[in-house]
Amino acid sequence: VEETAEDMALLQSLTPLYFPRSLQEEREAITALPEEVGNALGETEVAERKIRISKLALRQDDSEESAEALTDGAFAMADGDFDAEAVRRLACNMSDACTPSEAERAYVRY
Repeated sequence: VEETAEDMALLQSLTPLYFPRSLQEEREAITALPEEVGNALGETEVAERKIRISKLALRQDDSEESAEALTDGAFAMADGDFDAEAVRRLACNMSDACTPSEAERAYVRY
């Protein structure tokens, strides 16, 4: 929403550059806008924010040692639906508690 006539004039002059409605407006936008205005989707790309994949993850080593190192830990060995389990734990109250630890969690929560 513009507040002044100057803001409205600025908006009307910039809108065809970023949202061309004809081939002529598109040609004018190409000459008026900077060459680098983003990627194919118009998004600004920042080199520091790109995701980097380490060489360890890309290594094609079939040895058991490297596979074990990558899959070691509770997360890699996890199975089941953790979201459903979390909802069940949060919905549990003292009378519904199946285990002493669930009862203690319900007690501490209130």
